[in-house]
Amino acid sequence: MRKKLVLSTILVVTLIFGSTVYAIMLNSDDYNVLDLSVVNNDKVIENTEIKKYIKDYALIEYIKNKTNLTEVESAFLLKQCNEKDLNIFIVLGLMKVESNFNPKCVGALGERGLGQLMENTARQIAFNINKEFKPELLFNPKYNIELFTTQLKYLNVIFNDDIHKVLTAYNRGEYGLRRYMASRSWTSNPAKSTYSEKVLKYAAMFQKEYQNWK
Repeated sequence: MRKKLVLSTILVVTLIFGSTVYAIMLNSDDYNVLDLSVVNNDKVIENTEIKKYIKDYALIEYIKNKTNLTEVESAFLLKQCNEKDLNIFIVLGLMKVESNFNPKCVGALGERGLGQLMENTARQIAFNINKEFKPELLFNPKYNIELFTTQLKYLNVIFNDDIHKVLTAYNRGEYGLRRYMASRSWTSNPAKSTYSEKVLKYAAMFQKEYQNWK
């Protein structure tokens, strides 16, 4: 009876550990976590053992395959979008246009990483959310994701979720958006730009692709 009680206790602890480890890893500030495997009493719990605990795993797998991010990075991206009320497919479209999913991408004006953030913009975002800032951190996928999705959330708020204003402002800056709209005041939607249309085109393509993929 005592042996059965011990075995039952071990089983319960293992199940609890397996169901919470993924959440712990996603909420960790350690941006160097690279995979889902964890060690419990010297035994590695492989990805297949915890997949059943993860919501939206099919979408995480799609993101991973589309972007070449790791599973943890893909799940982190989805988590950031969910928490900030961002459309994951629009965010994927933006990443495609900005960096082609290359976390080491450097733009012509010095933009860095997946969301192609300028150093000055990134520094201010990091300050606003109480994060350490070093320019080289912008090449870290999770760090860059957290910062550029924070910027998107901010733009959504000030532009009342007007997606063309949000995307054009992300590309041109808030002042650049005002100038752009002023130059197109005669059109039906002055905020619509080649950039915003391109991002939305990719977003629609990715959403349709995911529906056929899962």
